Amino acid sequence: MMQRRRRTETAEPAEAKPVELGAPAAVPQAVRVIAGADVQDMAVAGRRVGDVRTVARAIFAINPAAVALVDGRRVDDDHLLAPGQVLEFVKYAGQKGAAGAEGVVIEMQGDSAVWRRNGRQLGTTSVRSLLDRVVDGGRGRDAWRLHPPGVRLMVERGNANAAVIEMPPSPRVVRWITDDSPVDYGPNTRCGERRLAFPYVVLIVVFSDGELTMIQQAFYRTAPIASLDDELYFTNLLNVATGYGLPSWVCLANLSRALSELDWGRRVRAVTDHFWHATFTRSSEVHEGNSFWKAPAVDPRLATPEAWAQATAEDPYFVLRVPWRRAPQCLGDTVEHMLGQVAPWRPVEGVEQLVTLMQEEDD
Repeated sequence: MMQRRRRTETAEPAEAKPVELGAPAAVPQAVRVIAGADVQDMAVAGRRVGDVRTVARAIFAINPAAVALVDGRRVDDDHLLAPGQVLEFVKYAGQKGAAGAEGVVIEMQGDSAVWRRNGRQLGTTSVRSLLDRVVDGGRGRDAWRLHPPGVRLMVERGNANAAVIEMPPSPRVVRWITDDSPVDYGPNTRCGERRLAFPYVVLIVVFSDGELTMIQQAFYRTAPIASLDDELYFTNLLNVATGYGLPSWVCLANLSRALSELDWGRRVRAVTDHFWHATFTRSSEVHEGNSFWKAPAVDPRLATPEAWAQATAEDPYFVLRVPWRRAPQCLGDTVEHMLGQVAPWRPVEGVEQLVTLMQEEDD
């Protein structure tokens, strides 16, 4: 039988023939190509990096934005490869646990961050994007906090904290100023105890270094909080008024103890105890010129303290069906507005802001 002679092909010029893959390492034209975990010797000496990139994208699925390093130095796609060189495709953005950090420098100027290796630029991003990635990495265990009972949301911003406290619906015995009280507020106020029904009560309080800031509001809800987009409703309470740039400011003026000396559990408890145990007086009518008790009643059963107490005796949860007046902002917007009065939010977008933060830390 006549044997067929194996046909030997000779390499054509680079412009006419695609890159050959899988050439043995001993071939003089071999270049080692690395892409992540993939390593292969390829007969691509004399070819441009861009030619190899096209093939590597098809075989190794490299990222289109990957940079090319030849023997550890970044090169352009027009770079001609020489035998024995190592070509590596690397995508630095978003890479975790990148090895070989020696010689890597991050430079920040204005609103940009640039990282270099051995003086050669490898990539760039904005300062804000870089810091967002740092934040997305999460905080360590030493920053974990348990929310005190009843606290649905705690937002920290610098030395300020906003706490959203939700208290469930229930009849409660409160002290309420009587019609014949000789004074509107103060130690000589005449009051009586009344058992009154309350829906969900939401207190939003902003602290600074653990102390009250006067930025505090009280609202009602007819269902538990489920979303930052949930609506809030105005109360019908004495000592809750429109004032100080807030639509539903609540008076906590006589809570004079040093709250910063307490842990968060006892701090929140001190606020809620004061809210329920202090006498509901007419101080807001005097100092703020209004209170929500003086607003038109949304239900005849709430027209007077006596009617309210009588309705409570007949149905302790009737207040969950009252058409309370809606507040102007949802929960999330309300918290943002309040916290912004103490610690305005400004995303770090440039180096000058970072320097300011470092100076504050030094102080």
